[in-house]
Amino acid sequence: MDLITSPRHTRRGFTNRVRCARGLLLSLHSAQEAAQPVEKERIESSRFLALLAEQIENDCAEKSGIDNGRATFDFSPTASNTSRYKRFVQTDIRADGQRVELSFNGGKVIKDTLGQVVEVQSVFGDSLFFQYGSFGQLEMFTRLDSRGALHSAGKFDKHGVKVTDSQGRVLAVGQNMAVDPWGRLYVHSHSGQYVCLDLISGFHIERRQAGEDFVTAMFAQDGFRMATMYALAPDVMQASRNRCLSYRFYGRDGTVLEFNTASLKVESAPIKAMPPGSRPIERQHRVHWQAKTAKQALKEYLAR
Repeated sequence: MDLITSPRHTRRGFTNRVRCARGLLLSLHSAQEAAQPVEKERIESSRFLALLAEQIENDCAEKSGIDNGRATFDFSPTASNTSRYKRFVQTDIRADGQRVELSFNGGKVIKDTLGQVVEVQSVFGDSLFFQYGSFGQLEMFTRLDSRGALHSAGKFDKHGVKVTDSQGRVLAVGQNMAVDPWGRLYVHSHSGQYVCLDLISGFHIERRQAGEDFVTAMFAQDGFRMATMYALAPDVMQASRNRCLSYRFYGRDGTVLEFNTASLKVESAPIKAMPPGSRPIERQHRVHWQAKTAKQALKEYLAR
C-alpha cells in the first residue's frame, strides 16, 4: 500500500498537523497576551491623563474662583485675598502631556508629564529653564533676560551649587537647590539660609543668619528692598518660646511700617508707622510699580 494513503501514516500526518496548528495557536495567544499589557497600559494611561486633566481643571476652577469662565477673585498682585494657591487661573494640557499653568499676572509655568517644572516665563519677558537628573534631582538651571541673552546659570555637583552670571562671576552658592510647584527657585544650605527667585511675581528673597538671628529680606524686581523679617533661629525660638516675629516694610515714598506679631495680616496694627519722606530712597528706585508705599509692600508680601 502506498505510504501516502496508508491509514497509519495518514493518522500520523494528521496528528502532526494538529500539533503544528495547536503550537501556532499557542504562539498567537502568547503574543496577544504579551501585547495585551502594553495595550492595556496605553488605554489606562490615556484614561488616567483624561481624568487628571478633568481633575486639574475642576481643582483650578475651584481654587481660583472661576465660574463659567469668569474670575470671581481679584488676581492683582496687591489683592488681599491672593495667595500662592490662587497663583494660577488656567491650566492647559498639551498633546505631549505637558501642562502650561497661567498665573494671575500673565506668567507661565510649564511642567512635564511627571509634574516637574521645566520652564518659567514671567510677564516681564525673562525666563527660567530647568534640567533634571535620572533620579529627579534638579541639576541645572538657566535664566535668560527679556532679550534672550544669558543672565545667570546654576549647576549642582558633588561640591554643591554654584550660581554664576553671564561673565562667570559667582552670584550665590549653596548645598542644594530646588524648584517648587509654583515655579520658585531655591538655592539653600543646611543651616537654613537660602536665596529664592520668584520670577512670576518679580520678587527676590534672601535669608541670612546673623548670630542667633535670621534676617529675611524681600526685594522688588529692580532690587529695591521692600521688606525685612527678623526672627530667632528655630532651636533658640523653640527654647525661648518666643514666636513673635518682627517685620518692616518700606515704600518708595519713604514710608515705613513695623510689626511685631506671629500672625501678620493686612489689618494688623503696626507698632511703628513712619510718614512719607522718612527714609531716603535712591533715584533709580523711586519710580516703579512695586512697593509704591509701605502698605502696598505689606500686601505684596502677603500675596506672594
